[in-house]
Amino acid sequence: MNVNQTLQQAMGKDDLESIQTSLSSVPHDQAQKELDAALALAMPTGSLSTIGHLLQLGAKLNRGSWITLFPRAEIAIFQLLLDAGWDVNSSPYRLSSL
Repeated sequence: MNVNQTLQQAMGKDDLESIQTSLSSVPHDQAQKELDAALALAMPTGSLSTIGHLLQLGAKLNRGSWITLFPRAEIAIFQLLLDAGWDVNSSPYRLSSL
């Protein structure tokens, strides 16, 4: 799923309020997919605050975000994932229940 243009722009500006507003306008049945796609888009070059915000909103790792996680190799991102409930012993894309 492609992330809508408004959300992409908000992520590029690190505008957390606009990120949340944009995500709230997504139809409920597509919200999790859009959130997960946003995380995948943010993972390679997004700011820690944007990635952390998406995780707080409930974004989950998917194949796209997982693949770009390791080349970036920032310990702070792994910490954000752990803080969001990611279990390093789980399957790679899941966040454990909080």
